[in-house]
Amino acid sequence: MTDRIFIDSNIWVYLFSQENNDKRQIVAKFISQNGSCNDLIVSYQIFNEVSNILIKKGYSE
Repeated sequence: MTDRIFIDSNIWVYLFSQENNDKRQIVAKFISQNGSCNDLIVSYQIFNEVSNILIKKGYSE
């Protein structure tokens, strides 16, 4: 039995951000090791928060 994993918005921002390579690599490794399609939970609120943060940082939609 596997537990489902909820990943908060700041973790997703680390994954997409180019500012801190160390954090990005840690998050990428964690998701690749633990992130099968049935295990990760992402809410609409997380999508909205991450997109707003990345747009403010200069990323395009």
